[in-house]
Amino acid sequence: MAEIKSTLDLVMEKTRHLTLSREEKEENRRRELAGRLKGLLQQLEDGLLDVEALTTKIDGLLQGGDEEERSLLCRHLMAHVNDEKENGPWIRLLTQYCRADAAQLEQAVQEVRRQMDAAVTERRRQLLDELASQGVSGSAVRPNLDGDAVLDEKRRRLAGHLSDMLAQMVPLS
Repeated sequence: MAEIKSTLDLVMEKTRHLTLSREEKEENRRRELAGRLKGLLQQLEDGLLDVEALTTKIDGLLQGGDEEERSLLCRHLMAHVNDEKENGPWIRLLTQYCRADAAQLEQAVQEVRRQMDAAVTERRRQLLDELASQGVSGSAVRPNLDGDAVLDEKRRRLAGHLSDMLAQMVPLS
């Protein structure tokens, strides 16, 4: 009587002679590293790791000192910098691992914050003027800026502008 084989056994039997090419192995390693870095950086974002613990873990991952790995880390770090939160840990890590100038990075974030504050003030004034033209005015009138399409678009453009500035300030190679 023939042995009944599981699907896994059949697949393993058919693919036993196959091996990954050097490029496939390298791609798998890069993908795994990217996933680990993303997870570690999210732990910092969530407050589960402090900068020192994260630094130790990153140093363990980047043992080879490969430029491509460093560049990958820098891109992930830049993605966490934005004008709506405290960026101290991210700027510190960008300075440490990516040879970036902390003062320049902070200046870029501050510039985008100033532009966003000006946009919020201007939009609030526009909405108050619109309401006043409809006969709605007074000290209690406060325009709802949450979900305002004009302001959301401005926020997206400024976030893209910040990303562009960071890309120019952080050497990736």
